[in-house]
Amino acid sequence: MEKLIITAAICGAEVTKEHNPAVPYTIEECVREATLAYNAGASIIHLHVRHDDGTPTQDKERFRVVIEAIKK
Repeated sequence: MEKLIITAAICGAEVTKEHNPAVPYTIEECVREATLAYNAGASIIHLHVRHDDGTPTQDKERFRVVIEAIKK
């Protein structure tokens, strides 16, 4: 059997809940979507983070918090 790596991009940098209500903004939403993707077979999560209001951010602390929550 061939090896396969599945990457899940759980939210795009430009996509909003207006485009798709399932787009995660909050830490809890990101954890939920990452867990669902992992349980479906994904081994890599491509992650963009946002503030709880959906505003995209490159803030290192927000990334750290979200990544640590996903790892738990």
